[in-house]
Amino acid sequence: MALSEISRRAAVRAGLQDIAEKVVAGERLSLDDGVALIRSPELALIGALADHVRTQRHGDLTWFNRNLHINATNVCEASCIFCSFSRL
Repeated sequence: MALSEISRRAAVRAGLQDIAEKVVAGERLSLDDGVALIRSPELALIGALADHVRTQRHGDLTWFNRNLHINATNVCEASCIFCSFSRL
């Protein structure tokens, strides 16, 4: 599956065509590729590339997880700042 024509043109405009081609080919990105993506202001294009990878790997499946943390008491002797009972 290729990127849309709009995404392809945006990649060319942003100078990210090589990275987009790697993504479509399923190739691993290099450290320099990652730096180029972080520095790029093209957030919509980067999102489209990420969505392409997600769709290729997982299809239209979506997962979610709800964490539930129940404290037995409101007394905490730990000095961490993890829970709602910490005193900053």
